Amino acid sequence: MKFPGRIFTLFAALLALPPLLPAVNNPDIFWHLSAGRRMAETGALIRADFLSWTMAGEAWTNFEWLVQLIYHHLFSAGGWTALFMLKSAMLAACLFPLWRILRLHGREGWAMMALPLFSLAMLPMADLRPDNFSILFFLILLWRLEALRLAGEAPSPRQTAAGAVFFAVWANLHPG
Repeated sequence: MKFPGRIFTLFAALLALPPLLPAVNNPDIFWHLSAGRRMAETGALIRADFLSWTMAGEAWTNFEWLVQLIYHHLFSAGGWTALFMLKSAMLAACLFPLWRILRLHGREGWAMMALPLFSLAMLPMADLRPDNFSILFFLILLWRLEALRLAGEAPSPRQTAAGAVFFAVWANLHPG
């Protein structure tokens, strides 16, 4: 049976959205906002713990510095609404590369089941977390690599350079 149309894919995406839209409830968000504010105020990366009582002043590798700056600037500009919008957009964006992977394999019709199931599986992670950048970036990477594999192509120099930038950004958002 031929896939009946993109209207079903749109419907599947709409079904998938509600589980991805709970309020921001991450207990670590205040740590991320404080670290982002500190870096914005000093213009430098944080090298020592400044928030905990037990490890104050100890060397600290802030491996999520870029996401903390993003959170701080968004929160400064738009408060909790801006952070909610980022979270919602990032999680909803995960549906696109997943759908593209299904299309690569001629399984676009499976979107009716796959997209809502993916969104339900994401419920434990459906908060504003640096990890969600890794989920989105992994899905984008899988989509692009699978497209190259199925086409029997090697990445072009331009794609290789874009991949290096992609990984550099990803590693500084969340090294997951």
